[in-house]
Amino acid sequence: MFSHQQTLLSPIIGSEFLTTITTSQTSDHTSSDDNDHNNPTYIFHSWFCLIVFIIDIIFIIASPSIPIFPTLSTIKTWYRYVKREPSSNNNNTNIQQEEEVEESTTNRTIANSSGPTHSFTSLLSQSKFYHVDLDLSLASIIAFIVLLISGTLDWDNMKIGLIGAPGQHLQPYSILLLFMSLSYVCVSLDITGLFSFIANWIIKKSNYNGHKLFIWFSLFASVLTIFTSNDIVILTLTPICCYMCSCSKNLDPTPYVISQFFLANVWSVILEIGNPTNVIVALAYDLNFLVYSKWMAIPATASGIVCFVLLYVYFFSSIPTKIEVESQNSEPAGKETVPEENTTSIEEENPTIDQVVAQQLSNEDKSSLIGQGEEKKNDLDIKAAIIKSIALLLCLVTLSVTSLIKFGESGDTIPPWIVTCSFFGFSLIYDVIMDTIQFIKKRRGTVKVFESSIWKVLKRLPWKIIPFILSMFTIVQLLNYYGWTDLLAKRAAELIVSLSGANNPLDQKPTVRSLAVTTLVMSYLSAISCNIINNQPMTILFTSVISSKEYKILSPLQRKGSMFSLILGSNFGANITLFGALAGIMFLSILRQNGITSKQINYFTFLKFGLIITPLVILVGAFFIFIELLLFEE
Repeated sequence: MFSHQQTLLSPIIGSEFLTTITTSQTSDHTSSDDNDHNNPTYIFHSWFCLIVFIIDIIFIIASPSIPIFPTLSTIKTWYRYVKREPSSNNNNTNIQQEEEVEESTTNRTIANSSGPTHSFTSLLSQSKFYHVDLDLSLASIIAFIVLLISGTLDWDNMKIGLIGAPGQHLQPYSILLLFMSLSYVCVSLDITGLFSFIANWIIKKSNYNGHKLFIWFSLFASVLTIFTSNDIVILTLTPICCYMCSCSKNLDPTPYVISQFFLANVWSVILEIGNPTNVIVALAYDLNFLVYSKWMAIPATASGIVCFVLLYVYFFSSIPTKIEVESQNSEPAGKETVPEENTTSIEEENPTIDQVVAQQLSNEDKSSLIGQGEEKKNDLDIKAAIIKSIALLLCLVTLSVTSLIKFGESGDTIPPWIVTCSFFGFSLIYDVIMDTIQFIKKRRGTVKVFESSIWKVLKRLPWKIIPFILSMFTIVQLLNYYGWTDLLAKRAAELIVSLSGANNPLDQKPTVRSLAVTTLVMSYLSAISCNIINNQPMTILFTSVISSKEYKILSPLQRKGSMFSLILGSNFGANITLFGALAGIMFLSILRQNGITSKQINYFTFLKFGLIITPLVILVGAFFIFIELLLFEE
């Protein structure tokens, strides 16, 4: 029964995948069936785990800022307010006179004054507090601690959640090492100024034509995503888009920032390193670097082309044919500008758009555009850019080659995180040497640590993802333990079977209809779930769902199609709402910091773009996964 499917599919994906996908995870940890489900303690911990998971997701998406303690100036203001409270009725007249004088002052004076306020309401409005942000890192840590203190999380489940179960390919530490090491390589390349240089070159090549600029910039965002990742592209190109549009009188930033965001999340499917969710699925099912690309290259390419066409058609009327450039004294969008007198033609008195952007980018670091507030010279370091570009390309080639080399009787390959950590070591050593040389050259004065290349890279790395990933793996492990993933897997499998018309016996090939239904259901289900619990938690959860014993009522080929569809949905789902991925939340923050107002782009306008474009893009990607399953089955 199973040997037929294994022989049929092994030339394409290897027998390791089928062994992994058909192995039940219940052998790696204590099954929930071994517990007394009627035990009130077990029932309490089961529901408590689910509630903590939901609350954790809400805090991760909302990232509320919680005031914890008043500042010293606020405490002094409160003290002065309490001290001046009337102690007797004789003082009421004087107090009233003082309040009338204070009310006659302007609102700005009241806001900036450190003296007593005229009312309790004004006092509260002027009070300042130290805040703590319950974002993805802190919220995840708190959820982990709450589960541990409550007794819901025991040592065995914590060990599996943090380091993985013996014999499983999915190990949280390997995901973190791979993603963080590769992020260092990519960000280290970014600080050389290469990406900004290419962006300015693209602006120049557009020759004041808005449509050419849209095409060139979309192409650059797509190619850059393939060789780096969607998060790096969004964080790098979004500020450049904002400044590029602020230099023009008639260039609407919406088509450009939306297109590079959408395309980054579509083209990130093509390689395993394009998104952390890709890494999670690939490691869970032992897909090596090259095999992953073989399966996902065609769906990603087709979806990317369709996404670009849809974006271009949708925004066509909003893109100007001729770009009118502001003067060099123009400010970014959202800031006050002083109109110039005696302005004649654009070509005679205004600088070119690439000159304006280059001037502005040379004065402000891209990192300051995303709220880090540091200035640096953004000139291209040609030598460093060439060396680090070669290192990145060699890293990708090495990942492909090592995925084909097997060792020993088990046929194991070199883990991808070892490859990326090796190139991380090379980039780190290079940065240390360059910083040392720079320190020696500056004999007069001192070199600050915060001006070194290493510090600039380290502060831009996604450190918050470390506690988030570890905590989320642990919580999903608990959901496994208490049977929630089995329940979700059962419902998903029943939905697919009902839409397919009948369940295929495992010893027979699945019908064309069942394969089509499986890819469509899992693609749309995972994409929608991204916008409920965010894409990374969703991917970790759905990976366990597909591996669940309840999901094994579907054929191996259907489960394999579900796995590829999960990759598709985890990437494309981020283009439905800004809550679909953490990059969406950061994307909106960058826009606000660069003068893009809520009237131009907000949660509802983004949802409008997402609902019009993304469902069609998902349909195209799922269709090509379905075609690949049919062709490879034969």
